[in-house]
Amino acid sequence: MNISSKKSTAVAENATATSYEVAKLIAQHGKPFSDGDFIKQCLIKVDLSAKKEKYVSVIASLVTEFNQRVIEKQIKLFSTPFLVDAEEVEESLQLELIEMQCDDSLQSQHQLLSLPDFYQSLDNAKFPLMRRHAKRMMSLFGSTYICEQTFSLLNQNKSRLRTRMTDSHLCEVLRVSTTKLSPDMSAILQSRGQHHCSH
Repeated sequence: MNISSKKSTAVAENATATSYEVAKLIAQHGKPFSDGDFIKQCLIKVDLSAKKEKYVSVIASLVTEFNQRVIEKQIKLFSTPFLVDAEEVEESLQLELIEMQCDDSLQSQHQLLSLPDFYQSLDNAKFPLMRRHAKRMMSLFGSTYICEQTFSLLNQNKSRLRTRMTDSHLCEVLRVSTTKLSPDMSAILQSRGQHHCSH
């Protein structure tokens, strides 16, 4: 289909939609088709609403694109703060970002630690805005991060060496590997009354 036939099809569709809307307005008001002034007002009204819909959709797509670009920059700042150009971030974060990028020890910490641990290790007095930005980003993706971390642990535990692991064992291993609690082994052994597993 060439451009002129697409254009004529669009014009025909618009004319059909406009005539339908005008007929609907005339029927709603109980006016005859011979009332020229009323039909003219209906045509103007329908034309304006069609233009309004066109502009509303264009503005909505611009807002969506703008929001997507903003969120991409915020995610990039969160995930790779040492690779982001300081001029591309919000002015309120620029000074802290520059200070962070100039600190070699922080850069090595970023490479060694997970993102949550890295941002938690930042001095709250020196980097309050960067920490707040990180908290905001982690709260957006917190559940996704936990799911990915758990899936990674699942893959590590269900390796070639553990082919005999049952679903219940896997559930128990995942519970132990995802918890942040550490067992008090001496209290557990004392409560058992038996200190050696061979008895």
